[in-house]
Amino acid sequence: MPTILRPTLQIAATVVSIYTLVCFIRVFLTWIPSAAYSPFGQFLARICDPYLDLFKRLGLRIGRLDLSAAVAICALWGLSYILTSLASGQRITVGIILSLVVGMIWNIFSSVLGFFIFLLIIRLVVLLVSKSTYGTIWDSIDNSISPIIFAMTSMFYRGRSISFKGAVAIALIESVVLYALGKILVEGMLIPILMNIGI
Repeated sequence: MPTILRPTLQIAATVVSIYTLVCFIRVFLTWIPSAAYSPFGQFLARICDPYLDLFKRLGLRIGRLDLSAAVAICALWGLSYILTSLASGQRITVGIILSLVVGMIWNIFSSVLGFFIFLLIIRLVVLLVSKSTYGTIWDSIDNSISPIIFAMTSMFYRGRSISFKGAVAIALIESVVLYALGKILVEGMLIPILMNIGI
């Protein structure tokens, strides 16, 4: 790599990193309608939506969950990493590219799983301290997560009934174990093995 290109690549990596952060803020603001439709939110929409919409067209949905923004942000993160590596003179190998792809897939999965764990913790706390949550926002959240929760608990309670509170607790434990195993297997073992492929 000619040394004259390295500053250009580093500037490009910085620009991509900043754009990644701006896209992340845009996605976060979509969860808060009043912020998303504010002048600042609309400004970010003009900058980010053309890029984010490219990934929406790919149909990256699991049920009601749209993964297109997560994939779009991970793709920017991967591009920034490659540009930074090239700028520092590091050789890009098949192993590094494979580790980036596996890392991006794991980041998407672990982010969704982390959010699910957070939601289960909050839901379990609300169930423990409230006598009734019917007629609240939790009704719509419960409708979204109940199929996943009961599918997760079905391996332990085949044909037997279980309370919603018990199902949330079991799904939480399973999710935490799955997250920990994923970190050990993917980040601790698979990615380092792939990084050492020198082709």
